[in-house]
Amino acid sequence: MSVIEEKKALRTFIRKKERTLDPVYKAESSEAICRHLLALDEYKSAKVVFAFAGTEKEIDTSLFMNEAIAAGKTLILPRCAAEHAIDLCVVRSMDDLEAGAYGILEPKKSCALVTAADIDFAVVPCLSFDRKGRRLGQGGGYYDRLLPQLHCPTVLICREQLMSPEVPVEEHDMRCTMLVTEKGILTPEPSQSFFAALVQEGDSRTVRECVKGGYSLSRKRVSPFATPERKDEGPSPSTPHIGSFGIEELHALRNQVRCTWLRHESLRVVTGCNRALLS
Repeated sequence: MSVIEEKKALRTFIRKKERTLDPVYKAESSEAICRHLLALDEYKSAKVVFAFAGTEKEIDTSLFMNEAIAAGKTLILPRCAAEHAIDLCVVRSMDDLEAGAYGILEPKKSCALVTAADIDFAVVPCLSFDRKGRRLGQGGGYYDRLLPQLHCPTVLICREQLMSPEVPVEEHDMRCTMLVTEKGILTPEPSQSFFAALVQEGDSRTVRECVKGGYSLSRKRVSPFATPERKDEGPSPSTPHIGSFGIEELHALRNQVRCTWLRHESLRVVTGCNRALLS
């Protein structure tokens, strides 16, 4: 069975299981998940927060959204756009929402737009996830396109009873930095292979995410090496821009990781970092 077929079968199983959940449990778990989100330091320090208006079969996020607005944060909700993309819209109140694609509440077209770079904290929906942070979505690909654009804490939310032992993943699938169920906050378990992204100058933030996260990130989060603009440099950088890294980050890279070098069209996995580079 292919990964795509495995995903399809798991979606069918999770949707069938969701239909058997007790309504009281669904309401209580939704409230508990929202309160866990509101207690996160990453949320408290964020100014621009991304969330979603959950359907009847998803987490009811209304408590979280209303609290974010009341706290003076800028709340961003998704609106389905062409080619399975997402418009990121500013929502000032629940009156800014209307039924959109698939019957999902989404921002009106009059709402202002922002970019993914503006977001400080993101709450991401899913059908299910596993303890390694692997996400099973609805299959539309909307968040597959959004997640690589986010460079902020991303939190998957799911009811404990809908978690999976293992979610099949494809190369483009990305993990989130935190997991939340009604029982609390989980940090994704490290995977056996840990990829440190060595990125072009000015994008060292991605490497920090890798080091602090302790688990594999999709290649799509990483910007490939670019041809330098200065004439006195070669056709591509021979070393990553690590001058701004802290000592803990350098040690983590040196001692723990297998580095993924991204160079133009090819991706080469190097077993073990070059210790001379990082010492």
